[in-house]
Formats: sequence, C-alpha cells, structure tokens
Amino acid sequence: MVQHIWLHGRKTGRYDLPIEAETALAESNLLQAVAGAARGMMATAALLRSDRGARQLARMLDPIASSHKFDGRLSVMARSLWSYVATVTSIAYRQLEDEGCSASGPTSEPSRILDALVTSELLAAAASAVVDGPSPFSDPSHPAALRHSLCFHIREASVKAASTMYNVVMVQGLLQGPCGGGEGRRLALGLMHSVRHEAVQRLQMGLLDQLAAHAGMGAELQHDGKSGSGTGGKQQGREEKEAKGGGWVARSGAWWLANEEAKRGHVIGVDANGDDRGVLTRSRNGRRLQKQHVTVLYATIAQWHGAAGEHVPAEAEAGVTSGPPPLLRARLTARAAEALCRLGRGQGLGGTYASVANWPLARDQVGLSTWV
Repeated sequence: MVQHIWLHGRKTGRYDLPIEAETALAESNLLQAVAGAARGMMATAALLRSDRGARQLARMLDPIASSHKFDGRLSVMARSLWSYVATVTSIAYRQLEDEGCSASGPTSEPSRILDALVTSELLAAAASAVVDGPSPFSDPSHPAALRHSLCFHIREASVKAASTMYNVVMVQGLLQGPCGGGEGRRLALGLMHSVRHEAVQRLQMGLLDQLAAHAGMGAELQHDGKSGSGTGGKQQGREEKEAKGGGWVARSGAWWLANEEAKRGHVIGVDANGDDRGVLTRSRNGRRLQKQHVTVLYATIAQWHGAAGEHVPAEAEAGVTSGPPPLLRARLTARAAEALCRLGRGQGLGGTYASVANWPLARDQVGLSTWV
C-alpha cells in the first residue's frame, strides 16, 4: 500500500490521501499489528543466531527461516517499515500544520495518530529492523546477489529512517510552538520517550558512525590514547558513566553496515547490483549521499537539540533529556562536523563531493544552525 502511495506521488506530485485512507493507515490497531509483526520477525532472526535448539524452533515457526531468504525478507521488511512510518508521521505533521492546532493543543485526529505512534513503539521496531538484523558478511555462504540486495535494502531503509526522524523533529516543533497547549506537551513528551528507546539510540549512533566511515574516519568513535588506560581510558570511562546515568545505552561501532564500509574502504548498498566502488565520484550518487548525510544531522544532532533549536518544554518538567549526555553529544557533534569537512575536501571513501558551494548543507540555513 505504501509503495502505491509513493508511486502515485511520483506521477502526480501529490502524496496526500483521502481522509478515509489516512484514517485507515494511521489506525492504532494497524500500527500495533505492524510493530508486533516486526518484533516477531526480529525475534525469529535472533533465535536463528542462538543455540541449536532455538534455531530448530525458529525453523518450525517459519519454514523459510532455514534459508538465506529469511535475511533478505528482513531487509525488505526494514525498508517497508520505514516507508510506512514516514507516511504516518507525514500525515500527522500535515494535519497539525493545516488545521490540527488549538489553544489547548492538537485537535483530536492528529492526537490520535501521535498517541498510536507512541503506544505502538513502532519507531523502536523499525529502528531495530535496520541496526539489529544479521550481517550478510558474517556468513560466507550467503549468495553474492542476495548479499548485494540485502545491503541495498538496509541502506535504503536507513536513508528513509533518517528523513522520517526529521519528520518527528518537525512534529515536535509544532507541539512546542503553535500546538503547545497541555495536550501538545503531553504528546511531545511521549515522542521524546519514543526516540529515547534503546533501538532508536542504536540507529542514531549507527547513522553517525556511517557518516564518519564515509568520511574515511572509521566507524567507531575514537578516544585519545589507548582505551582503558591513560587519558583516553579516563575520558572513555567518564563518558560511559555519564551516559549510563542519563539513560543512554548505544555504543559506537556496533552497526555492521558502517563497520563493513570502513573495513572495505567504499560505500556499500548504493547500487543494488553491488557495484559500489568509487560511488562518491559519480555525480548522481554523490548528490544522493550528500542529501543522505545532511538528513542524518536532522535525525541525530538536530533532534537531540530539539525542534527549531529548542528543547521541548515538557522535557525539563519531566526530567527527560534528549539524546546522549553533554560530553558524548559534544564529541559526536564535533566528529560529524569533521566528517562533512573531510568529505567536502575529497577525503572520503572512493572520491569526493562536488564543490562546497553545491553542498545541500551550504544552502540550508536550518541545517547550518545545527552547528551554531
């Protein structure tokens, strides 16, 4: 269904739907069912990677789980999930922007959609589908064609995830601004809890790791000195203690796609047939990656700073913090800035961007405000 919406929009330039269709797509029961199905698929995948008895059980539950096709099915599911979440968040944003606000907060329909998004934990289920699935590189018996297809779908899912997380930032902006009444604060706090889920944290960290990997900096956030001793070890210890106290659990260097790109020295998954080497030098793909990298900023650093550069008011009231604690956030922000500079100078994997003047970030005042 989501694919039909997207194809219709490509042809007509309109992605809006009849109100009946929007209501059906954003129905609470449907969001719950989709999120539950995704969690079930991921649980089956986890069983397949555990002991022999668990693997046999997983194969009884899903016969296709005994073949490599199950991993391919997971990657397609991840991409479809984020297309669906993007549709739901876009519907909520448009309804809020058009006529969904009052002095006391959002009107009933966008409130219903956002409540369903929060209670279903659909964001977390979709995030887990991207970062927690099995790596096709861990099993040498994976057919090459399936490996290329899996990487392509996971990369496409991560791109859609980043843009959808920016949709969430935009919704938060309305909830703390024009829709900032009591109901708006309640919904803003609910969304804040949704994006603080461990799976969403892992996705955000993975996206920033991938940005660093594309810039030739490696996928794991480095500390000065040797880990566990000296200045670097002490700094790492302080960051881990601070992160644990603030509820941040995601660790850098955990996402297989970013790690493989850093290891192999080229971007993976841009080409469905696996022809990824030198992809940054191709103007069309280079522009796509530029847009992807800028969107990652919105999905991570901009989201942590809150929509429109401000924290959601309910956040302070409830003692909820956005994103990683200050020390780790500062280091991740500095690394992302360095990565963009390296990419602009042609120091990224496989080639260079176009000139700095052609960067999407250079033309985007909202994006630039992320750094100041």
